[in-house]
Amino acid sequence: MDFKYRIALFTLIFLFACSPDGSDPAAVLTRYLSATYKQDLKTAYTYLSSADRAVRDFDTFAHHFSME
Repeated sequence: MDFKYRIALFTLIFLFACSPDGSDPAAVLTRYLSATYKQDLKTAYTYLSSADRAVRDFDTFAHHFSME
């Protein structure tokens, strides 16, 4: 994934992500990055905002990570 795309994705996640338990965005971003580092894409996908999930389904999300 190219650098600009990653920065944009991480910025969106940081600004708009909320977990079901109401955690702050920094905590959500930390858990998202940890899950992606471990290649646990199903968990990482759950940390995306509902607006992001509406635009990109899990298969598309996972495909972008498999292209690295």
